[in-house]
Amino acid sequence: LPQEMQFAGQPVPLDNWQVRERIEYEFYQFLGDEGENIILAKRTGRCFPLVERMLAEAGMPDDLKYVLLVESKCVPAATSSAKAAGPWQFTSSTGRHFNLERTYWKDERRDLERSTEAAIKYLKVLHNLFDDWYLALAAYNAGEKRIRMALRDQKVADYWKVRFNSETMRYIPRILAVKEIFSQAEKFLGL
Repeated sequence: LPQEMQFAGQPVPLDNWQVRERIEYEFYQFLGDEGENIILAKRTGRCFPLVERMLAEAGMPDDLKYVLLVESKCVPAATSSAKAAGPWQFTSSTGRHFNLERTYWKDERRDLERSTEAAIKYLKVLHNLFDDWYLALAAYNAGEKRIRMALRDQKVADYWKVRFNSETMRYIPRILAVKEIFSQAEKFLGL
């Protein structure tokens, strides 16, 4: 990893060995599967241009596009064990809340443009709530109530100092590792 990193304009505290190690772990996990990374790099060519344009038009940080690789690997048909679906992995209730139509024949959670539109709205809400991209993304992963309770119960306001379940603890480091790898695919993947 480099000596300094940023995500969405916020510095990553790499001088803290625990933070650095968490990100390095995810970094090496991703690099461990060269074949999958080549496929992911190809997928970014299909899904990133639309998402980059939509993020720019909404005045949102371009770095948010890397969430797609962690959430769904840019696969519209992706489904989680919690029944979240699509590239941004919306649950049915959150999808409905952000006007994603779901019928027997159509599921807009799986539509890249419609789900990106909903994700932008949701991420804006979360960022306004926490005023921090790391906490906003943790809330995107675990739910805003869980994040607020963890911050309150542990009496901290910093994503890097609070303890969550292992999935949420790994979520931001995964996104940071993915950003480092896929923003420099020629360096790390030889592409």
